[in-house]
Amino acid sequence: MSHFYGMISRSARKTTPTARAHASSGLETVAASWQGAVQVNLAHNAETGKDWFSVQLIPWHGAGVNKTLATGTVDGSQSRNWAEGAVDG
Repeated sequence: MSHFYGMISRSARKTTPTARAHASSGLETVAASWQGAVQVNLAHNAETGKDWFSVQLIPWHGAGVNKTLATGTVDGSQSRNWAEGAVDG
């Protein structure tokens, strides 16, 4: 059984494409424009049993920057928003 699921809810396709990933592999997605891209990663920490996320701006075809926007646990118990410097949990 897959641990993580991803989908593209709005696209030019008539059906919604999906992706699945196991806890051991994690899931990485990228959404891009000609100004840069946003990358979202999901990973499982086997020691704590928690699922973690990270959201970064990344370059795309020579445009954009590397910048971490947020990290934390998927359940919301811990998070960090670098854009505002806020820490929750």
